[in-house]
Amino acid sequence: SDSMYVSYAQLPAAVGGAIGNDLKVAAIDPDDLATGGAVGSFVTWVVDNRTNVFPNIAAKPLLSAAKSPSGLYGFAYYFFDNNASHTNSKLYYGFRGGTTASPVFSEKLVTSFQQSASLTAGVGLMPSLAYDSGSNPIIAFHNGAVAEAHLVVARSPDGGASVSVHVVDDTSANVGQYASAAVTGST
Repeated sequence: SDSMYVSYAQLPAAVGGAIGNDLKVAAIDPDDLATGGAVGSFVTWVVDNRTNVFPNIAAKPLLSAAKSPSGLYGFAYYFFDNNASHTNSKLYYGFRGGTTASPVFSEKLVTSFQQSASLTAGVGLMPSLAYDSGSNPIIAFHNGAVAEAHLVVARSPDGGASVSVHVVDDTSANVGQYASAAVTGST
C-alpha cells in the first residue's frame, strides 16, 4: 500500500540496561514524509512492552524486520528478562496482521536460555529475518551464551507455526555475530 515502516526500541532512560524498554513500529505514507510532515506524523504501535532489559551492547542489532512474499510484515527480536528470580534471554518471531488502522502483532517464542546475570551474554542477539518463496521465516542469530557462542539458524516449514533450530557453526571461537540471512526460492 506504499507505506513506509520503521521498527525501533524506546528506552525509558538515557542508557541501555534500563527497565521497561518498548519495541515499537511506526508507519507513514512516503508522500507525507517527502513533503516534510511534522514531528509526530508517523502512526506508531507498541509491539512489546513487557519489562525488558536491553543489554549494554548498543552496537549490536536486537531487531530484524522483513516482508514475506505473501505480504506479511514479519519481525524477529531479542528479549532480555532480568528480574529477581531468574535471568534469561529469548528470541521472538511474529508478524503484523489486522488492518493498517488496527494492527495486531503476533509473537512466537523461537528459543530461550537461562543464563547468568551477565548482560553481555544472550541467545537470540543480532537476528536476521528472511522469507523463503513459501513465506516461511528463516532467522539467523547469535547464541552468545558463555562458552557456547555460535551461529544458529531457525527455520519454519509452516509459516511460523513451528520452528526448528539448527547450529551452523560452533567452533571454539566466538562466532555468529552480525548474522545475515538471504534466501533464493526455498533455499
